[in-house]
Formats: sequence, structure tokens, C-alpha cells
Amino acid sequence: MPASATESTATDSRLRTGGQRFVRNVLWNWGHVLFSLLAAVLLSPYIIRKLGAEGYGVWSLVNSILGYYTLLDLGFRSAVVRFSAHYRARGEYGRVNELMNTLVVSLAGPAVVAVLITVPLSRWSGQFFQISPAYRPTFSVLVLLVGLSVSLGIVFNLFSGLLEGFQRFDLDNQGRILCFVIRYVGAAAALALGYGLVTMGILALAGSIALFVWCVLAARRMFPALRFSRAGVNLEMLKETARFGASTLLAAIAIQVLDQAPAIVIGHYLPVAFVGYYALPVRLLQSLTEFVGRVGIVASPRAAELAAKGRMDEVARLSVCVNRYCLGIYAIPAIVLLVYGREILTLWVGAEFASHCAPILPILLLGTAFAQAGQFASSAILFGLARHHRYAQGLAVEAVIGFLGILAAVPRFGIAGAAAAIFGAMFVIRGLSTPWLFCRYLKLEYGKYMRSILWRPVLTGLPVLLLLYGLKTWVWAGGSWLQLLVVAALTATTYLGLAYFSCLEPAHRVWLAEWVGRRWRRGEEAWQSRRRN
Repeated sequence: MPASATESTATDSRLRTGGQRFVRNVLWNWGHVLFSLLAAVLLSPYIIRKLGAEGYGVWSLVNSILGYYTLLDLGFRSAVVRFSAHYRARGEYGRVNELMNTLVVSLAGPAVVAVLITVPLSRWSGQFFQISPAYRPTFSVLVLLVGLSVSLGIVFNLFSGLLEGFQRFDLDNQGRILCFVIRYVGAAAALALGYGLVTMGILALAGSIALFVWCVLAARRMFPALRFSRAGVNLEMLKETARFGASTLLAAIAIQVLDQAPAIVIGHYLPVAFVGYYALPVRLLQSLTEFVGRVGIVASPRAAELAAKGRMDEVARLSVCVNRYCLGIYAIPAIVLLVYGREILTLWVGAEFASHCAPILPILLLGTAFAQAGQFASSAILFGLARHHRYAQGLAVEAVIGFLGILAAVPRFGIAGAAAAIFGAMFVIRGLSTPWLFCRYLKLEYGKYMRSILWRPVLTGLPVLLLLYGLKTWVWAGGSWLQLLVVAALTATTYLGLAYFSCLEPAHRVWLAEWVGRRWRRGEEAWQSRRRN
């Protein structure tokens, strides 16, 4: 066989094997997100009814405040994902041990600091917000419980990062599903039995501990050579990961400001119930973007592996395909929510919440579509390639603009002003600047790169969007769950049918057709075997 043919066969085999592993990891991520999303959709209305608007606002506010504790991991979890993937690709397993030993020891101090900060924070932070006297003792206890949970995660999330770096998303997501069941299913059960917010805080702590134990045991099973000793702590390793982590930390600070600052500003200027009105649609869309973002998360260690082997052309193709597919997948629920958002919210959580949430939904949808769903892989791959420094600086600019925007907008325009300020800044920085940085590093043409991601999903979605507007105007107003389920099924079927030809790469259409064919033949053979027996 000629050398060129041998090389081509080897390349095809690599792509097929890597693609199958990539798809398997994506499916596990989607399984976790789907489970969480379905459970949240079913449980959120019940939890909101049991807690009331102010109780739900207090719960959302506590989680927003303590979300800042995750910054104390100093960007090292992201470093574990990147460097463990790199060392694994090069067969340098001793370096993986050094990585884990060094970072576990390094983060023990910040975890203790977080615990020490939690005590005074629980006593005094409630005075800053418009919380009624009846809820202030509960608020203090929740800060203690959730603060301890997040503090433990500073160290133990490193093991989750190791699972991701080794591309064992199946193990990582099994632990996350366990945590979700304890936290949210347990919360619904506790509320049904007459317990309240404090019990929810205890369950949040219990769920986090269960996740941490799972990740440690899974990491040891996946990588039996993992050992902890003082000799494994390496100063050079700390310096190398700290250089990577510095930019990651800057990005994390910016993301925390963008995610959590609106709730804090809203809680200061408006009654605490408005924190819940803002948080509900934001969390709904975060779940949807997490669904597509999980594809991007898988892309990060995959890109680090490809780069370690010098296959940068595959990194560029990976980014285009993943971004396009993420935007295409996100387009389905986005179209439904754009047309039937108010009706869905009314049936889901009631007219009061819907009247406050529905007006900000289009702003949130458009911002997350182009800035997150359409460019998630670009930022994730920059992290995987350790070329995320300029991206982190851009996020810092976005955070400053967004924070100043909500300070100016919330007193005048309420939660709609907060949404416009945050998601406007997101569209400019993450939607437009991040792909420019990516193209600059990989030496790609910016206009061609953007067109290859955006135009196919957008043009595919326009006729589906018009179809839904026509259905709402003349056929189904969306007054029942049955109508909305039919609309969602019709949207998904129509969009996916068109996207199969417009968005999928030809090679991926062939792979998908072969995969379906194999599954069909196996099912047919099994059915014939049962008939013969």
C-alpha cells in the first residue's frame, strides 16, 4: 500500500476513534443536563409555591453571594483539566501525580480562609439587603451551610477536573446526577414534609459532600497510580499552573461578576422577590446553554490532546463544527421560547412570576444564543490550548461594562435594565471579540469563520420561527401543556430535519446514517432471534 494511502487510513482511524469518544462524552454530559433540566422543570414550580416569592428570592440570593467563593480555587481546576489532558496524551503519568499533589496542597489554605470568612459573613451580610426580619435568621444559617459546601469544593473539585482531563465525563456526570438528586429531589421531599429553607441548605451540603467523595473514588479507580505524598509537591509545577491559572482566575472573576452581580444589585435596590423574578429565567437559560455548553467542555481536553500531538488543523475543524452544532441545538428551545415564552412561564410557575419574567426573556435568549451557544467552543478550546489570556482580559472588560450598566439601569428600569446591560456586554465581547481572538491565534479568516458557524443555523431557524408565529396567531395560542408539547415536538422535528441537510458536515451525515443503520440492523437481528426462539 502506498505511504499516502497508509497515512490517510491512519488519519481516518484516528478521527473515527476520537470522534466516537467525543460523542460518548457529549452524550454523558447531555444525560446529566437533561436529567437536571427535567427535574428542575418539574420541581421548580413546587419549590417556588412552597417557599413563596421572598423565600425563593432568599435562596437565590444566598447562592449568588457565595458563588464568589469559587474564585478561591485560583483557576487551578481549569489547570488540572488542561495539564492532565496534555500529560496523558504524552504518556507522562508521573507529571499527573505531581500536578494533583501540588494543587491539593496549594488550595488547602484558600479553603480554610473561605470557612473563616463565612462566619462573619453570615452575621452581617443580611443587613445590606432588603430582607424582612422574619427571614434574616434563616438567611444567616443558609450562608453558613452553603458557604461550607462551596469551601470544600475549592479543594475537591480538582478531582472532578482530573476526570474531565482524562475525558471520563461518564464518571464525572454520574457524580453530578447523584448530587442533584440529593439537593433538589431531597429538597422537594423535605418541603412536602413541612421542612423549609434550612433543610434545603443541609441537603445542599450533603449533596456536595456526596459528589466530592464520588469524584475522589472515581479518580482513584480511573488512575490507580494516583498517590499523595510530600515528595509529590513540586514548586515548578506550581509556577507553571499558576501562570495558566492567573488568566483563568481573571476570567472566573469576570464570569462571577456577570452571573452574580445582578442578583446582588437587584436585592439592594428592589424587594428581594425581584431577585427570584430575575433568577428564574436566567437559570432556565443557563440550563439550556449548559446543555450545548457541555459539548464545548468536551472540546477543551480534546483540543489539548490534539495540540499535544501537533494536529492543529483538526483543532480548527473541531471549533467550527462544535460551535455550529451548539448554536443549532440551542436554536430549537430558543425559537419555542421566543414565540411561546410567556405562555410557558404562566403554565409553569404562575401568572405572577410570568408577568415579571416574560419581558426579559427575549433579551436573555438573543444574548445567550450568539455569545454563549454560538461561541462556547471557541473559548473552551482557547483554554485547552493555554491561549486564553486575552480572552480573560476581554471578559474583565465585559464585567466592568456590565456591572456599571446594571448599577445605572436597575434603579431606573428594574430587572429588564439588568438583563439588557449584562447581555449587551456579553454579545459584544463573547459574541464578537472571542472568535476574533481565536482566529488570530489559529490564523483563520474571521469573516469566513463566523459565516461557517452562524449562517447555516440562523437561516435554518428563520422559516421555523415564522411557522411558529403563524401557528400561534391562527391555530394554537399555547393555552395548555398539550398544545405546547405539540409545538415543541413540531419545532424540533422541523428544525432537525432541515438541519440534517443544512448544518451537518457531509462526513458527519454519513457517520450518523451508518450509526443508525447499525443500530437498526442489530434491533432487527434481535427481533428475528426472539421470533425463532
